[in-house]
Amino acid sequence: NAIVFSQDGRRMVTAGDDDSVRLWDAETGRRLAVLHHEGAVNAAAFSPGGEWLATASDDCRASLWDAETGEHVHRFVHEAAVTTLAFNADGSRLATAGMNGIAHVWAVASGENVARLERDGSVRHIGAINCITFSPDGSHLITGGQGGNVIVWTFDDEQSGYVLEQTGAVSAVAFTSNNGGQWLATASHDHTVRIWPWDGERADYPVMLHHRGAVRSLTFSADGLSLASASDDKTTAVWSWKD
Repeated sequence: NAIVFSQDGRRMVTAGDDDSVRLWDAETGRRLAVLHHEGAVNAAAFSPGGEWLATASDDCRASLWDAETGEHVHRFVHEAAVTTLAFNADGSRLATAGMNGIAHVWAVASGENVARLERDGSVRHIGAINCITFSPDGSHLITGGQGGNVIVWTFDDEQSGYVLEQTGAVSAVAFTSNNGGQWLATASHDHTVRIWPWDGERADYPVMLHHRGAVRSLTFSADGLSLASASDDKTTAVWSWKD
């Protein structure tokens, strides 16, 4: 269900339906630790600095581990299976979300729940949240749902949200910066990748890229000038653009 490298490439983690997470030395292939949940493990992420590993599970918990030793640090309890998670850019916050359409933001150092993002008036997810990411400055959280919408949340002083409409389940969200601009990409089962210009507060009308089947995943290149997307149409497309 998950395979992730640390940012420095020294560590790798694999996780799956056997309720376990395996931490590896990526250079030697030596297994360093086996970490345990009580349900299938759906997602994993290293903190940007590489000191922490976060995991999300069907056991209604997300866990924080020491990425060097495998020692358990925090347990974040949810009301439903946890499907996705992400760290902010400096590693001080961890966002998690699950099958019940609710997202949480946690303080990594203390384990404190900083925000519970469920609804803002009529703005809410119907069904599971499939993907999650922070904006580059960490002031907003973006969640993509099975019900076919993307919600942009603010959560520090006042919690609020607005919807970016899509017509199919949202499977991936990601940010990048290039040529002095910032961009939010979303992938959907409606056969599209949408690239939304981001001004630090709001996403503008998107550029739409098309597949012939549901789009399952996407990733930006390190320089932010290319985007790869993978689809049920049995293709992986690489898109390039300039601001």
